Amino acid sequence: MKSKNPRRRRCRHCGRHFTPNPRVKDRQVTCGADECQQAQHNEACRDWHKRNRENARDHYRDVVVPFRERHPGYQSRYRLLSRLREIREEISRVLAGWISTLGRVAKACRRTELVSSVEDAQPRSETRFFYGLPDRATDLVARLRETEHRLELAAGAATE
Repeated sequence: MKSKNPRRRRCRHCGRHFTPNPRVKDRQVTCGADECQQAQHNEACRDWHKRNRENARDHYRDVVVPFRERHPGYQSRYRLLSRLREIREEISRVLAGWISTLGRVAKACRRTELVSSVEDAQPRSETRFFYGLPDRATDLVARLRETEHRLELAAGAATE
């Protein structure tokens, strides 16, 4: 069944109707959903690689291999730096959770007038939150130090 609005089209990937962007006109074949756009992009890449097999093979031989020869430790340093970034982000999330919980506990204590300052606050209902945190924090710090040490070793090996 055709849609009532002649401007509306059916998405090639999900089948839903959409109104194409007027600047794109007939070239738009997918709706705005991320999954459909990704599927369309993957399809276009597959088609390009089928038509240009020589280019993809030559690129690896002409660009990637020489780069790796000129920068032998780059990939391992990149992976270690990426791991460091992930560990630091996780530490930030854990600390934000601790600070948020301490703030809620202090607010609850002040509300019930059990204590007068944050330093005196004893978590009552929030204690279950704190049970696993020291172990988790210790594990994160150990992972951080180990990754930093590996990065130093990789940097030393690259300079030799």
